[in-house]
Amino acid sequence: MQFYDDMPGGGPDDAAIARQVAQLARDAATDDLEQRRKAVEGIYEICYAGRGRAPTAVPVLLNYIHDADDKVGESAAWGLAYCAPASVEGLIDCLAAADAKVRTRACAALGTIGDDAASACDTLRRLLNDMDETVRRSAAKTLGLVHDTSQRSIDALFTLAASPVAEDRSAALHALGNIGQALADAAPLQAREVLIFAALEDGDADVRWSAAYALESLALEPARHADLAMRCLSGETSERVRGMWFGHLKELAPRTSLAMLLPVMCEAVRAGGHDCSPACEVLALMGPAAGQAVPDLLDALGGEYSLAAARALWAIDRHAEVLVPVLADMIAENGEEVCDLICEMGAAAAPLLPQVIAALESEDNWDLQWAAADALGVIAAQSPQAVATLVKSLRHDSPVVRGASAHALVTVGAPAVSALIEVLAQDGDSRHAWAADILGRIGHHAAAAVPLLRSRMREANDDVAAWSAIALAKLGGDPQAIPALVDLLREGSQDKRLQAVLALQATGMAEPQVRGALEAACADEDLEVSEAAEEALRAISASRH
Repeated sequence: MQFYDDMPGGGPDDAAIARQVAQLARDAATDDLEQRRKAVEGIYEICYAGRGRAPTAVPVLLNYIHDADDKVGESAAWGLAYCAPASVEGLIDCLAAADAKVRTRACAALGTIGDDAASACDTLRRLLNDMDETVRRSAAKTLGLVHDTSQRSIDALFTLAASPVAEDRSAALHALGNIGQALADAAPLQAREVLIFAALEDGDADVRWSAAYALESLALEPARHADLAMRCLSGETSERVRGMWFGHLKELAPRTSLAMLLPVMCEAVRAGGHDCSPACEVLALMGPAAGQAVPDLLDALGGEYSLAAARALWAIDRHAEVLVPVLADMIAENGEEVCDLICEMGAAAAPLLPQVIAALESEDNWDLQWAAADALGVIAAQSPQAVATLVKSLRHDSPVVRGASAHALVTVGAPAVSALIEVLAQDGDSRHAWAADILGRIGHHAAAAVPLLRSRMREANDDVAAWSAIALAKLGGDPQAIPALVDLLREGSQDKRLQAVLALQATGMAEPQVRGALEAACADEDLEVSEAAEEALRAISASRH
């Protein structure tokens, strides 16, 4: 927020926060509604940014949570949520307020606090019997968000789940779903299963959705879970509930046979509606076992869900000759998703090379260019044009696109070496560091670059010199690179330190200078670097024996 942004030295101290809160509290003490709204919202913003550093705001906000104006009261509640733990006791007191709006606001704040509001659970549980329906449902939701695993709360929520009021049933079941695995450990489980199973067929769609959500917490046997899904999906009319069940099936597909559900999913594909895409995702996860769905998926190609159908078809039967022309037509409008599928298809998608090159050369869509670079890494091995496009992209404004292009060139490997050497040979080329890094990662196929890397290691540009030294060590264990690598381990960036460790390991040398540098790196503040250093020491020691 602006108050924090305007402070020098990385943000305000606690005294400055307290002064600002006090000023806003004075501004809020007015009958002018707009001024009061603005002031309380300002206090909320301070609490949100400070996350527990504004305890002086608590008594102010506890006053305004009672405000008759909804905006003022809700701003106060959200502010209190970000003052925990100092605000929890006061919020619990608000749960006993005469005004139902205040009780509801306090529930919402405690739910946002989550597990740290566990001391509120006894009071929240009593509110499950509140005369106000909004309070009851808010209390149920909050018990779920606080993850109250006590038997008393679970019992109380199951009681509410049997309410004659659909909204109460839905809120209670959703809370039980949030409590999660504790449900499976709560006795008597059989009776609880009966209630949840019955709710799966409730006349209210929201209740059925919440029951399906809670069902995930019962840890059912996969086959039994799939059988329930089949029964419930077959007659389900709500798109939202069907979406929940398809989510279950995605989790179940790797764990049990879904053959019994193939007719349901084929029907969803044929209908071509909201369920088509998730049905295709499930079929893709089933793989060859979903062969029965192939005719329907083929019919779906060219329609609204063509890409989802194509992905499922590839996972089921690998008929690239059918998919390539369809994907060629789709890449203009769905380039990122098509490129992702190309990465799955590998060399089978090579006929799409011209379209992918064009995508990488497109303008103003960095996400598409990133995806296209990844795809080229998979299909560009024998294409000089693709290699040239990737090398050119090492100048891209986006570091993400540059990184994806570099990764693709490493994947291409030997066919990219000559183009990278050309880059390294051109004085003043901004891609020197990238070229050196890629050549080092390509490995022994890039041995022809060693003389140039030795030359670039002596450049004034620190990045170029560092990556050239790293590449030299990786390529041939060049001892000339070792002093530079040791220096990088002391003062380089995290990325350079990590790569320097890997380069020293690649040399296989166990000289005191190398061992000493790696031993020091074992204490690096970055876990990835320290673990890599430990592994490098083990590898060097093993090679000596």
